[in-house]
Amino acid sequence: MRGFHRAALILPLILGLAGAMHSPAVRAFETLGMSWRTGRINYRINPNFPDQELSGTREQQLELISCSAESWREQSTADLRFVYLGTTTATGLNDNDGINSVSWTNQDGGDALAVTLISGVGSRVEGFDMVLFSGSLGTANEWSGPQDPPSGTMDIRGIAAHEFGHAIGLDHSDIRTSTMYAAALNRGQHLRTLHEDDIAGVEFLYETRAGA
Repeated sequence: MRGFHRAALILPLILGLAGAMHSPAVRAFETLGMSWRTGRINYRINPNFPDQELSGTREQQLELISCSAESWREQSTADLRFVYLGTTTATGLNDNDGINSVSWTNQDGGDALAVTLISGVGSRVEGFDMVLFSGSLGTANEWSGPQDPPSGTMDIRGIAAHEFGHAIGLDHSDIRTSTMYAAALNRGQHLRTLHEDDIAGVEFLYETRAGA
């Protein structure tokens, strides 16, 4: 039977309110119970980027998203590689189109900054789609690109790194400094660098690559 998992990165305010009501014990990485059969994951990017002063040029944003995907290989010993196949016109969360796409939407994400849908059969992931939202909770999201994110903006590379973590089969972690923490604290820039908890998670899901 074909299965689906949908995971979102939320605004810190929402998580803060939830945490005030319930504070679970900190635990290690969590998985979605699915992983790719091989470590090669093809994907495409829709360059329908936000036209904002701080978000960077089209080329810069393509590079930022590609770098965020590659961080899961560069910062671990996992036999895993995201392979960028070029641009696409695909948008949204379409599990049956055969395209693993990253795109933006002008829709409001509610309490979410971004969301990733993975699909597959049994314990095997067969596809994913990632969407980053132009607005959340009725307010436009200001996205920051090449430079360090100024106050009030969100880091494209950090947020995308979190979402690629879902694409490989990781769920949210309770460790606040991990890339897979459920909220984008401090504008999300720290998400660029994998925490030891994130590394343990990806190395649990995938074999060690030769020579690592």
